[in-house]
Amino acid sequence: MVPPLCANGCGFYGSADNKNLCSKCYEEYLKEHITKSKDESKKVGVVDAMASVAPTEGGSMNKKKERCKSCNKRVGLIGFKCRCGDVFCGKHRYPEMHACQLDFKQIGRQALIKQNPLCNGDKLQNKHVWLQLIEGNKQMEKEIENAWLPFECTPIVFNVTSGDRMAED
Repeated sequence: MVPPLCANGCGFYGSADNKNLCSKCYEEYLKEHITKSKDESKKVGVVDAMASVAPTEGGSMNKKKERCKSCNKRVGLIGFKCRCGDVFCGKHRYPEMHACQLDFKQIGRQALIKQNPLCNGDKLQNKHVWLQLIEGNKQMEKEIENAWLPFECTPIVFNVTSGDRMAED
């Protein structure tokens, strides 16, 4: 498959990655495109920059230095961010060390509620199963009672001295 010729008509072959331009024409295209975008951004950027910059006392911008919220120690890049949003040193990085007011238990409970939704089955189906079990137990109780009814318990009397069975009076 033969690649297409350059779109500028210079006679070299172009590529689809370079918008069908050869490498030389594509470099020129990029240079023109970049200079146009810089000129437009300078015009708009100067006005926006002047409006957004407020004059400061002393003439220099104050840099926010990262300090531990508890002991005011400079932490720099080593600072530990807590969920409460403050930065702490290595000594105060744990919530119990800096008296964090964030309720971690409640956050954990909410996360568990979201991760494990409550699964409720059909209550009528469960009720039907329980009623069948109860009815089955009642029938078993009646069967047991009926099985013992024909057998009457009659006392048997023995002669204690001889061990013989005595007739009832």
